[in-house]
Amino acid sequence: MLEVRNLTFTYPSNDRTWCFDFQVSPGQCIAIDGPSGSGKSTLLGLLAGFLSPAAGTITWQGQNVDQLAPWQRPMTSVFQEHNLFEHLDVQTNIGLGIHPGMKLSREQKQAIQEGLTRVGLAGYGERMPSACRAGSAREWPCCGHCCGTNLCCYSTSP
Repeated sequence: MLEVRNLTFTYPSNDRTWCFDFQVSPGQCIAIDGPSGSGKSTLLGLLAGFLSPAAGTITWQGQNVDQLAPWQRPMTSVFQEHNLFEHLDVQTNIGLGIHPGMKLSREQKQAIQEGLTRVGLAGYGERMPSACRAGSAREWPCCGHCCGTNLCCYSTSP
């Protein structure tokens, strides 16, 4: 379970203070939606550790993670399509989200292929991002967070 309790943040150049308080149960999927400036990216930045809260806690499965560095948090970063590695094929881009050094086990490599199948992209693993159909570059990175040991998906893609 993800629990965010009284998490507050204020940008130095702004008087507005953001306050977040919610929980997400195991198996629950949520979407963060709202107009520009409503705090979506701020919340995601706080969860991923790219921003530091003024107060409050972020707990994942009973472990406080708000003091961990971004690379130590149980999060997977799924970037927008313009931030993909165009010189790497789809399965390698996904694999980087599981292990940045690409030291993947046979099971992890198989999980990538199964993840691509689950999102309707079987057979795309060896394609380059530029050779994928329109829109798929937003779909296939999302299967990466299901393939590794990371526990949450962080994305700013629309």
